[in-house]
Amino acid sequence: MNKPQLDDNSSQSLLEEIIQLAFEKKAQNIISLDLRGISYLTDYFIICHGKSDPQVKAIVDNIRKGT
Repeated sequence: MNKPQLDDNSSQSLLEEIIQLAFEKKAQNIISLDLRGISYLTDYFIICHGKSDPQVKAIVDNIRKGT
């Protein structure tokens, strides 16, 4: 099943939402890579890290629940 494509404003809003959700769980060194026009799979790629496995799991869970 294909997901609907997002326009630039929607993908930018989703990026901001995901960054905020990661920040809520104390994600560190959050970096977003703008891949629009480079990749057909995604508009943005977000990289961040946590200090422990449980923290990383909490970041992932928060993003999944929030989006």
